[in-house]
Amino acid sequence: AITVSAIGFVSKTSASFQVLPDTKQIFMGIYGGNNQSGRVMTQMPNALSVRIMDKYANAIQNLVVIFQLAAFPAGATGYSLSHNSGLTDVNGIVATTFTLGNKVGTYTVTASLSSGLASAVNFYFNATPGSIATASIAPLISVLPRGAQQIFQVSGFDRYNNPVTINSI
Repeated sequence: AITVSAIGFVSKTSASFQVLPDTKQIFMGIYGGNNQSGRVMTQMPNALSVRIMDKYANAIQNLVVIFQLAAFPAGATGYSLSHNSGLTDVNGIVATTFTLGNKVGTYTVTASLSSGLASAVNFYFNATPGSIATASIAPLISVLPRGAQQIFQVSGFDRYNNPVTINSI
Protein backbone atom coordinates (compact mmCIF):
# COMPACT_ATOMS: atom_id res chain seq x y z
CA ALA A 1 0.00 0.00 0.00
CA ILE A 2 1.10 3.56 -0.62
CA THR A 3 0.15 6.45 1.66
CA VAL A 4 0.17 9.99 0.30
CA SER A 5 0.04 12.98 2.59
CA ALA A 6 0.67 16.69 2.18
CA ILE A 7 0.06 19.75 4.35
CA GLY A 8 -3.47 21.00 3.92
CA PHE A 9 -4.72 17.78 2.28
CA VAL A 10 -6.31 14.62 3.62
CA SER A 11 -3.97 11.58 3.71
CA LYS A 12 -4.95 8.78 1.40
CA THR A 13 -3.77 5.15 1.44
CA SER A 14 -4.10 2.92 -1.60
CA ALA A 15 -5.22 -0.67 -1.53
CA SER A 16 -2.48 -3.28 -1.08
CA PHE A 17 -0.71 -4.36 -4.25
CA GLN A 18 2.21 -6.51 -5.31
CA VAL A 19 5.00 -5.49 -7.67
CA LEU A 20 5.90 -8.35 -9.99
CA PRO A 21 9.01 -8.71 -12.14
CA ASP A 22 8.76 -7.67 -15.77
CA THR A 23 8.86 -11.03 -17.56
CA LYS A 24 8.81 -9.55 -21.07
CA GLN A 25 12.59 -9.26 -21.02
CA ILE A 26 14.46 -11.92 -19.04
CA PHE A 27 18.18 -12.19 -18.35
CA MET A 28 20.10 -15.21 -17.15
CA GLY A 29 23.58 -14.94 -15.70
CA ILE A 30 26.08 -17.21 -13.99
CA TYR A 31 25.74 -16.84 -10.23
CA GLY A 32 28.50 -19.28 -9.22
CA GLY A 33 30.48 -22.40 -10.03
CA ASN A 34 32.14 -21.45 -13.33
CA ASN A 35 35.77 -22.18 -14.32
CA GLN A 36 36.54 -24.98 -11.88
CA SER A 37 39.27 -27.58 -12.15
CA GLY A 38 39.71 -30.99 -10.55
CA ARG A 39 40.88 -34.54 -11.00
CA VAL A 40 38.97 -36.87 -13.30
CA MET A 41 35.88 -38.54 -11.79
CA THR A 42 35.53 -35.98 -8.98
CA GLN A 43 32.60 -33.75 -8.13
CA MET A 44 33.31 -30.05 -8.46
CA PRO A 45 33.40 -28.35 -5.03
CA ASN A 46 31.15 -25.42 -6.00
CA ALA A 47 27.62 -25.82 -7.36
CA LEU A 48 26.80 -24.44 -10.81
CA SER A 49 24.16 -21.77 -10.30
CA VAL A 50 22.36 -19.24 -12.46
CA ARG A 51 20.20 -16.27 -11.55
CA ILE A 52 17.20 -15.17 -13.61
CA MET A 53 16.25 -11.49 -13.50
CA ASP A 54 14.17 -8.92 -15.30
CA LYS A 55 15.68 -5.75 -16.81
CA TYR A 56 15.36 -4.02 -13.43
CA ALA A 57 17.34 -6.79 -11.64
CA ASN A 58 14.24 -8.22 -9.96
CA ALA A 59 14.54 -11.96 -9.35
CA ILE A 60 12.11 -14.17 -11.23
CA GLN A 61 11.03 -17.36 -9.48
CA ASN A 62 9.44 -20.59 -10.70
CA LEU A 63 11.12 -20.66 -14.12
CA VAL A 64 12.47 -24.00 -15.38
CA VAL A 65 16.21 -24.01 -16.10
CA ILE A 66 17.71 -26.94 -18.00
CA PHE A 67 21.33 -28.01 -17.43
CA GLN A 68 23.00 -30.21 -20.03
CA LEU A 69 26.50 -31.30 -20.97
CA ALA A 70 27.39 -29.50 -24.19
CA ALA A 71 30.99 -30.66 -24.75
CA PHE A 72 33.45 -33.14 -23.27
CA PRO A 73 36.76 -34.81 -24.18
CA ALA A 74 36.57 -37.60 -26.77
CA GLY A 75 35.74 -40.95 -25.24
CA ALA A 76 34.82 -39.50 -21.83
CA THR A 77 32.30 -41.35 -19.67
CA GLY A 78 31.22 -41.08 -16.05
CA TYR A 79 30.37 -37.36 -16.04
CA SER A 80 27.09 -36.36 -14.42
CA LEU A 81 24.86 -33.55 -13.18
CA SER A 82 23.05 -33.91 -9.86
CA HIS A 83 19.94 -32.34 -11.47
CA ASN A 84 19.26 -31.85 -15.18
CA SER A 85 16.66 -29.17 -14.48
CA GLY A 86 15.18 -27.15 -11.67
CA LEU A 87 12.90 -24.26 -10.72
CA THR A 88 14.32 -20.87 -9.77
CA ASP A 89 13.79 -19.97 -6.12
CA VAL A 90 12.52 -16.71 -4.62
CA ASN A 91 15.93 -15.14 -5.40
CA GLY A 92 15.76 -16.28 -9.03
CA ILE A 93 18.52 -18.86 -8.45
CA VAL A 94 18.72 -22.53 -9.39
CA ALA A 95 21.74 -24.81 -8.94
CA THR A 96 23.15 -28.24 -9.70
CA THR A 97 26.46 -30.00 -9.13
CA PHE A 98 28.77 -31.48 -11.76
CA THR A 99 31.04 -34.52 -11.63
CA LEU A 100 33.88 -34.71 -14.14
CA GLY A 101 34.23 -37.70 -16.44
CA ASN A 102 37.16 -40.09 -16.80
CA LYS A 103 39.14 -38.19 -19.47
CA VAL A 104 41.33 -35.11 -19.04
CA GLY A 105 40.32 -31.94 -20.84
CA THR A 106 37.54 -29.37 -20.94
CA TYR A 107 33.91 -30.11 -20.09
CA THR A 108 31.18 -27.57 -20.89
CA VAL A 109 27.74 -27.46 -19.25
CA THR A 110 25.02 -25.22 -20.70
CA ALA A 111 22.17 -23.73 -18.70
CA SER A 112 19.10 -22.57 -20.61
CA LEU A 113 15.51 -21.64 -19.91
CA SER A 114 12.92 -24.16 -21.03
CA SER A 115 10.94 -21.21 -22.44
CA GLY A 116 13.94 -20.02 -24.48
CA LEU A 117 13.29 -16.42 -23.39
CA ALA A 118 16.91 -15.71 -22.39
CA SER A 119 20.30 -16.53 -23.87
CA ALA A 120 21.92 -19.71 -22.56
CA VAL A 121 25.08 -19.54 -20.46
CA ASN A 122 28.06 -21.92 -20.40
CA PHE A 123 30.06 -23.27 -17.47
CA TYR A 124 33.60 -24.52 -18.12
CA PHE A 125 35.51 -27.22 -16.21
CA ASN A 126 39.01 -28.61 -16.60
CA ALA A 127 39.69 -32.24 -15.71
CA THR A 128 43.26 -33.13 -14.73
CA PRO A 129 44.71 -36.66 -14.47
CA GLY A 130 44.30 -38.76 -11.37
CA SER A 131 47.20 -40.22 -9.39
CA ILE A 132 49.68 -42.37 -11.27
CA ALA A 133 48.46 -45.97 -11.48
CA THR A 134 50.86 -47.49 -14.03
CA ALA A 135 54.21 -46.63 -15.55
CA SER A 136 55.93 -47.89 -18.65
CA ILE A 137 59.55 -47.66 -19.72
CA ALA A 138 60.94 -47.73 -23.24
CA PRO A 139 62.83 -49.47 -24.57
CA LEU A 140 61.82 -52.55 -22.62
CA ILE A 141 64.97 -54.44 -23.55
CA SER A 142 68.37 -52.94 -24.18
CA VAL A 143 71.77 -54.58 -24.58
CA LEU A 144 74.63 -52.13 -24.20
CA PRO A 145 78.34 -52.59 -24.69
CA ARG A 146 80.53 -51.61 -21.75
CA GLY A 147 80.74 -47.82 -21.38
CA ALA A 148 77.76 -47.13 -23.67
CA GLN A 149 74.72 -45.13 -22.59
CA GLN A 150 71.03 -45.59 -23.23
CA ILE A 151 68.27 -43.06 -22.78
CA PHE A 152 65.06 -44.50 -21.42
CA GLN A 153 61.68 -42.84 -21.56
CA VAL A 154 59.20 -43.31 -18.73
CA SER A 155 55.48 -42.69 -19.15
CA GLY A 156 52.88 -42.67 -16.40
CA PHE A 157 49.12 -43.13 -16.58
CA ASP A 158 46.22 -42.81 -14.16
CA ARG A 159 43.65 -45.59 -13.74
CA TYR A 160 41.67 -44.22 -16.73
CA ASN A 161 44.76 -44.29 -18.98
CA ASN A 162 45.23 -40.51 -18.96
CA PRO A 163 48.89 -39.47 -19.21
CA VAL A 164 50.41 -38.34 -15.90
CA THR A 165 53.53 -36.18 -15.73
CA ILE A 166 56.40 -37.95 -14.02
CA ASN A 167 58.81 -35.43 -12.57
CA SER A 168 61.61 -37.77 -11.51
CA ILE A 169 62.37 -41.43 -11.02
